[in-house]
Amino acid sequence: MMREELLDSRRRLSEIFQPFFMLRSNSLLIKGLPGTGKTTLALSLLSSMGVKGLYISTRVSYSDLINQFPWAKDVLTEESVVNMNPFDVSSKVSIVSDLRLASALTLLEKIINSSIHLKDGLIILDSFDALTQAISSEERNKILKSIIAIADANNNMIVFISEKPEDLELGYICDGIISLTYTIKNGFKLRKMNIEKLRGVKVDCPVLPFSLDDGFFHVINPLQNRCLLPTNDSKLFEPKESIEGYISTGNKQLDRILGNGIKQGSVVLLEVGDVNRQVLAYFLACIVLNALRSKRPAITISSSERPYKSILRYLQSFCTREEINDYYTLFIFEKKSNSGDEPYLANELTDDIIDNERIFMSKYDEIMSRHGKSPVITYDLRWREMSAKERVDELISKIIVGIRKVRSNGCVEIIINTPHMTSYEFSKQAADIHIKLVEEDGIPLFIITRPYKGIYMFLFDNSKGYPYYRLIQMI
Repeated sequence: MMREELLDSRRRLSEIFQPFFMLRSNSLLIKGLPGTGKTTLALSLLSSMGVKGLYISTRVSYSDLINQFPWAKDVLTEESVVNMNPFDVSSKVSIVSDLRLASALTLLEKIINSSIHLKDGLIILDSFDALTQAISSEERNKILKSIIAIADANNNMIVFISEKPEDLELGYICDGIISLTYTIKNGFKLRKMNIEKLRGVKVDCPVLPFSLDDGFFHVINPLQNRCLLPTNDSKLFEPKESIEGYISTGNKQLDRILGNGIKQGSVVLLEVGDVNRQVLAYFLACIVLNALRSKRPAITISSSERPYKSILRYLQSFCTREEINDYYTLFIFEKKSNSGDEPYLANELTDDIIDNERIFMSKYDEIMSRHGKSPVITYDLRWREMSAKERVDELISKIIVGIRKVRSNGCVEIIINTPHMTSYEFSKQAADIHIKLVEEDGIPLFIITRPYKGIYMFLFDNSKGYPYYRLIQMI
């Protein structure tokens, strides 16, 4: 995981839990079945909230923990369980105590010593079930109340980890309750964090999807995952350098996932399901903007259903006027003005397939001759098929000719299509890379099926001042 991605995930986790921590709450219950991500959430909280802490484990040793969570070395250090003397809490890192063989009374003693010297910290008990399984319910409740009282007296927060969702007593006494679940959907785990209670905090979105990519807790708030651009603070797109033989997607993560970007001469099928249109716009904008800012030509064939200015709003504020005038070509169905202010607009397209292909190939040859660089081509085959009506076979035959030329010239061609279109099977067979854009529970998903590279949550990244996105793998 890149440091920038880790910092972004810490920020999003902090935004959810910071109001709860600021209220001086003293207890949080994280519950769920084995494998749902309870330990990952607890450690990610310790990392994200910027507090000192104590991690008390009945499950694993320090070395096992670091092997599973390598990033945790920044916030965890080892402390012997047999050493019950007060420890140094001046360090910014937290302490791991291995209490796998300890008793409930040993736990209580450890927490008393820790709380007194920790102050304003976080104490994680993983797991409270295992530590108290050998004592009676009455004794367990006494210890539970004692632990919370000690933590409260020293402004510490206790995080209980439990695999018993039905433990009503533990849930009743805690200020906050988080339950973690997952379901298998379309062959992948769809994980959800359910905020059952955060006392004193208004919760706008109580069910949040998350991922455990690279052993960190990446949570997404669907209400905040939206496009905010362009704004008055828009900035020029920062181009990503293309490696020899490849064309960058404009996104460092996707280039890395695909292996250096998109190989020249490739056809990409972008299968669009029921997803926010801005997801498609951001994805395409990154590729086109990266080409323009790298002095590489880009060609877009717009649809008859979409005004061309809606395409330009994702481009014009993020590259120079010279770049868009010199390197961009936008084929439109609308009547273009004669003012000369928009030299990037090509001849108007019509419903005539033969005429459209003639117009396009003539302009394509001109661009290749003028720039000497292979362009990035994007077009929506759905609308071209709809305009072709009964002549889809003829349309496909013309596209095949175009694809052969694209491959021989080392271009990248991105075809947008959906499964219910007649041309879909052709698109699928022709594509070297097949990407699906769908939506589950309000979160856009980015699925790379050919070659298979996994399923990712798509996050709008508005922090850069230009269209960008992050991908978090569903783990």
